[in-house]
Amino acid sequence: MNALIGRPNVSAAPSLTEKQACVLQIIAYASRIFEVSHSQLVGRDRSTPAFHARAAAIHVARRVTGLSFPALGELFGDRDHTTIMYAESQIEILKLRSPRFQRRLGRLLDISEAVAGNAGILALADDNAEQVFSDLAVAFAKARRMDANRAADLIAALVVAIPHKNETPR
Repeated sequence: MNALIGRPNVSAAPSLTEKQACVLQIIAYASRIFEVSHSQLVGRDRSTPAFHARAAAIHVARRVTGLSFPALGELFGDRDHTTIMYAESQIEILKLRSPRFQRRLGRLLDISEAVAGNAGILALADDNAEQVFSDLAVAFAKARRMDANRAADLIAALVVAIPHKNETPR
């Protein structure tokens, strides 16, 4: 099953701004593109794969949303703004060192710009929509410091299931 994920309007999730929702989507997609878990990306993991995913997500989130370093730090696991600045400063070096990183960063940027430029709607073209939903709900819960069930309810308002091309609509 495919899903559409859209950023909330004020009535759907009054405690989440459009930019914050966009960052949470970027985090969920960076986790998938860079093949690290959500907890590695926003947690305290200092491994190379986690740092690469986090730095890419921070760079793309800053570029797409224009949020401040402190605001991004809050969404990326309550990190200090200087940590966010450091990750952002490493992007050019990482791109030069690794063509694979550069490709993944480009893919993440393309997806994220589609979210921001298309009224906040992103089509998921795979069968892991449930996992993406779960990652997004976890990110939202952590960013807003709320109960996971409440976060899932708010995110559920944003997800609309759509059938595959060969399925009949229900």
